[in-house]
Amino acid sequence: MKFAKKFLEMVAQLRTKNALKYARKMTLLKFGKEGKGVSSKRFSLKNAAVIREFYLAKAIGNSDMKGPRYCDVVLLDLDTSDGLMLVIENKLFSTNYPNQLETYYDLVET
Repeated sequence: MKFAKKFLEMVAQLRTKNALKYARKMTLLKFGKEGKGVSSKRFSLKNAAVIREFYLAKAIGNSDMKGPRYCDVVLLDLDTSDGLMLVIENKLFSTNYPNQLETYYDLVET
C-alpha cells in the first residue's frame, strides 16, 4: 500500500495547491492542516481495496442520469473510521462525453 499512500498524498497536494480551482469541501482530500478537507495522511489503508470497473449506482429520482455508470478505478479503505473512496476515471484512449465527469462526481457524492 506504499503506492496508495503516496498517490493519496499527491492527489491531496494537487487539490490543496489549486484550492481556488477546486471546491474545498469537508469530504475531499487535503494536504497539511489548514482549510477544509480530510488529511491524506490519516488513512491506515490496512483494509484498502482497489476495484476496476466499479458500478456507480444510479441516483434516485434524477432524470439526467440515464443508464448505469462504471468508474474505471476506485480505491476504497474499508475501515469504518476512515471512509475513503477515491474514484479515478481514466481517459487514456477516449474522450469525455458531455458532463461525464460532473455526473460521476454527483453519483459519488450521492
